[in-house]
Amino acid sequence: MKIFLILFSAILGFNFHVIYAQSISIGPNTNEKLTIKAGGSLRFKGMLLSPSIDFTLVQNNISHSSILSHIHSSAISSSYSLENLSLPFSGHIKFFYKDLAVKDVLEANLKLVCYSVTNWITPTQTESNTLLNFIEAKLLNLPISEITLTAPPLIEEESEEESEEGEESEGGVKTDIDGDGYLNENDAFPLDETEWLDTDVDGIGNNSDTDDDGDGQLDTDEITCGSDPLLASSISLDTDGDTIPDCVDTDDDNDGVIDTADVFPLDPAEWTDTDADGIGNNADTDDDNDGFTDSDELACDSDPLDRFNKPADQDNDLIPDCVDTDRDGDGYLNSEDVFPDDADEWIDTDGDGLGDNFEVDDDNDGYLDTNDAFPLDPNEWADTDNDGIGDNADPDDNNDGFEDDKIFVSGALTPDSSSLESTWKVINIERYPNTRVTVYNKNGQEVFSALAYRNDWRGTFKNTSNLLPAASYYYVVDPNNGEKAITGWLYITY
Repeated sequence: MKIFLILFSAILGFNFHVIYAQSISIGPNTNEKLTIKAGGSLRFKGMLLSPSIDFTLVQNNISHSSILSHIHSSAISSSYSLENLSLPFSGHIKFFYKDLAVKDVLEANLKLVCYSVTNWITPTQTESNTLLNFIEAKLLNLPISEITLTAPPLIEEESEEESEEGEESEGGVKTDIDGDGYLNENDAFPLDETEWLDTDVDGIGNNSDTDDDGDGQLDTDEITCGSDPLLASSISLDTDGDTIPDCVDTDDDNDGVIDTADVFPLDPAEWTDTDADGIGNNADTDDDNDGFTDSDELACDSDPLDRFNKPADQDNDLIPDCVDTDRDGDGYLNSEDVFPDDADEWIDTDGDGLGDNFEVDDDNDGYLDTNDAFPLDPNEWADTDNDGIGDNADPDDNNDGFEDDKIFVSGALTPDSSSLESTWKVINIERYPNTRVTVYNKNGQEVFSALAYRNDWRGTFKNTSNLLPAASYYYVVDPNNGEKAITGWLYITY
């Protein structure tokens, strides 16, 4: 190792030592990263690359299954072949490094040295970015066989013999006991040549540690997702908090449905949207958007996920018949509707099976509804005085103030007047067609008598036009129906 470094520095004409990179990009795009297959490691003149699962090693060269293509996509699983030295390369070569790996040099002095078949390309053709921790070389039509990240050392150069014996201090104590290129004082594992850094101080070296910064996310995942695997505060988006970043997590919201099949891959409460209305089925009350709620469809045995499978709804109010309290939509509840499936009928007053809207005599009382003052009451059909009480129930059909089933005899008569007493009134006498009325003077002499009296006597003597004198007269009203005759005094005045 040391012999190479001395020879290498002599060729280039300056002093340098190897800096350990964390990842390498080779390709036409600066975001293309190169890693090493699991179980192996790779040194490019002292640079050890951490293992991953993507590449193989052939005689210290990075190999890919295709050596005919020197340009590749930015996918992690692709690489640039350095095995065939006869084919030129154009593009970027980019190294990323850790701050701890270069703490004994000035970052601004870092250089990237590439070997092009027969000579080393001057390090001045590389650029460094100390903020983002990378070194980049831009090459044009050059075959590359070896790459080394270098910087002038802050320690004195040792001799070839010392390198062969192992680097030692003036006191004879080895300054790099395990020969991994890190001084003991800077080596977290001075006796382990495969480890030298432990970013998260968990006792596991970064080369073996799958989570260098101890933030819970794998380094490979962080590199893939663009966060810094060496900075605990730099974490890739992890929606479900399962420590697997979204960019590599197959179920970002951890709802049990893989993202490719999840319509809402970042919502743990939703995964399906049958009607594609932007509302997940769990929150959507009408999954198939057919106008019927899912709960109603389930209750009525139709499919809430099939818009062509709908429940019966005869009144088209989007409430299925099986749960609609007025399924024919006529305004009458099913429990009160004699015809709950007929929007034109709801009542059958006479119980004959014909709805009242169709029936011509709803109460079946023998009177057509058009002539029946009470078409729904079989006990009434007339209302003589229009007081809303049928004549059969009304005790005063004509609303004259007298009960219909009794005879009331007036005790006053004022002939030739314009008042109601201008004729002698016997109220309700028309209800008793066989009634005879007789009037007597105070001497017992009959002065008037009539059968089927019509309330037309004006106080004349018998059938003459001679008016009786003003006086008191005795009357007898006999209904001739077995009831007791009505008697009393009539007063004629002028």
